[in-house]
Amino acid sequence: MVLQTIGVASNEQGFSNCVFVNPANFEELVKAAGADPHTAAERGVLCSINNSCVYFVKPYAAQAANTIAVALFQRLAGSLAMNVGVPVAPFRPSPGYRFPLSNVTLEVNVLKDGPEETLDAAEFTDFLHRRFHSHVFKVGQTIPALYNDRLGLKLTVKALEYLDVAATSSDSAAASGAGAATAAGGATGGAGTAGGAANDSNIGGARIGQFLRTTTVDLRRADGAANLKIKGSGSGKAPKLLDKGFNFQALGIGGLNKEFADIFRRAFASRVVPPDVLKKMGQKHVRGMLLYGPPGCGKTLIARQIGKVHVRCAAAGAPLWPRHQHIRRLSHSPAVIIVKCWSCSSTA
Repeated sequence: MVLQTIGVASNEQGFSNCVFVNPANFEELVKAAGADPHTAAERGVLCSINNSCVYFVKPYAAQAANTIAVALFQRLAGSLAMNVGVPVAPFRPSPGYRFPLSNVTLEVNVLKDGPEETLDAAEFTDFLHRRFHSHVFKVGQTIPALYNDRLGLKLTVKALEYLDVAATSSDSAAASGAGAATAAGGATGGAGTAGGAANDSNIGGARIGQFLRTTTVDLRRADGAANLKIKGSGSGKAPKLLDKGFNFQALGIGGLNKEFADIFRRAFASRVVPPDVLKKMGQKHVRGMLLYGPPGCGKTLIARQIGKVHVRCAAAGAPLWPRHQHIRRLSHSPAVIIVKCWSCSSTA
């Protein structure tokens, strides 16, 4: 259907990241989507607007027929002019294209200058999960948010990371537009563009993805936001530990599976947990481990294979000290440093 764009009726609508239509038009969208009416009435129907952005459409009783209310930032995200007709249709990503998000990077700024404000990254992330669960984010999109019913913020989507297509959960399927199905004239996610994988969902040439309760959030303060501080910024995202698609079965440590499992559990498992969660549990990372045993028992083999696990690795044998500057540089970022023959350090 084609609806005429108008402004939103209230600040509450403007901060909702949803668009609003007349109840009769909403019923048409629900039918076109094949969605459950009761679920759709509460959550809305995920729709493509002008084939350039994706928002939840909700009914508003006072809305004029054949109109769609969009806020300022939504008009900017979708390049929508006021008082013009735009196509609106139920949205569902194309099968095989990545859509659920594993992580989103958001740049945070205040809407109005004022006294200094401090955001707790963990608490703010919880707010985002409650407020925007199952919403679709687009790279470059700016989303307004009213935090604690008083602090107006603008969130700019800087980067998206996807879950594997095979790992798409029922959580995502249930959230995708309240059961929206692609109808005639509808829109679907397409192939990715430059800067993204070929199977990343996109609309209007920009990558999009669905924000779920399991999506981690990397918060960054915007340049020039001098009156805003983010406590624990970026702590919601677990650090990258393994290369994408890594297969432990391909390591080939024959007969040492138990030993390698113990090493991974003690030295690596804590590093795939978000730091803020680890802090609440009172746990600390294992910083080093000594492998000992007679020659030929597999110490070097395990060390070499561990080097294939981590994205960055340095191996130092004798002499160790001429390479200490290189190791010092590595120590400032996640890395595995393997020292073979510790006795070589005594020759310094």
